[in-house]
Amino acid sequence: MIKINVSKLLCNVLLYAYVLLYRFLFESPDVTVLYTGDFRLPFCDLPKYKALHTINGKVKKIDAIYLDTTFAFPKYLQFPSREKSKNELVNIVNQWLNKNPNNQIAIIPTACYGLEFLLLELAKAIMKKLYIPSSILFENYSYIPEFSDLITSDSDSTNVHLCEYTRNKPHYCKLCFDKKHVFKRIRPSAMIFDQEHLNRPQLNEGIVDYSDPDIIKLAYSTHCSLQELKDFLKYISQDGCKIYPSVLPPQYNEKQILDNLETLSLHSETERNKEQETSDRDCVNYSSELQSSNDFEPTNKQSQSTMDFDNLIAPPRPRKFSRKN
Repeated sequence: MIKINVSKLLCNVLLYAYVLLYRFLFESPDVTVLYTGDFRLPFCDLPKYKALHTINGKVKKIDAIYLDTTFAFPKYLQFPSREKSKNELVNIVNQWLNKNPNNQIAIIPTACYGLEFLLLELAKAIMKKLYIPSSILFENYSYIPEFSDLITSDSDSTNVHLCEYTRNKPHYCKLCFDKKHVFKRIRPSAMIFDQEHLNRPQLNEGIVDYSDPDIIKLAYSTHCSLQELKDFLKYISQDGCKIYPSVLPPQYNEKQILDNLETLSLHSETERNKEQETSDRDCVNYSSELQSSNDFEPTNKQSQSTMDFDNLIAPPRPRKFSRKN
């Protein structure tokens, strides 16, 4: 039994997902392990996490990383930035609501949580409250100060709502079938927007799919793309670091995922520079919000705990990729 330090790296509520997701850094005198949890963050924000760096600012030597590999394969090499997805969502909503006062917007979730960034930015941009029909979700969002004035439990007070999430069932929202209004339904999603889909010429702005007459699909991911994972590992991992995938996509084994993470990207340097410019703009936008809200700065809360460290770094059993995104 070895006493170790556990650093809890809190994802910034403004900067990442508006949901308190945690990453943990386990440190003993001889071994350091990082658990990422589900994550997506701009490359330029990594230096902000003090727990990942020595007092001199160098990246700590990490012996093992439990990595979110939800999209760690070539068909999901890149995703549009969250800023681009947000801007397109705001454009769609504004155009529809301005056409007719009876028009309504329905946002269809693909999970219980994960759309918080989009919802908050949308509400601020259109200056309307969001109706949250789920009492549990409404209560949880009410605890987030930025949400408190932008959500409502009164369906008649606004024309934008978040449908309730239905796990493993066809989507059904009673409010969407209200015949007094005309709804435009939007589903932010990542899974269908692989590289082949993103390159289709009929996609509006390259990230919006209108092929379904009932539901508009918007490219949006809360998980890292393959390229983002490679960038993360290039920054954080050093020689001898072991990578343990936490998710295995269908028909992939652990070795194939690790091979994907090591393979060099095939897209051009010009495309890479464009991506970096977009990422830099996102970092500037969100970092300015971060600096204006000290309550939600990434924090490193440390606690002492005792556990069997050999069991801690044992290879995990990756969960199968089954959820819709």
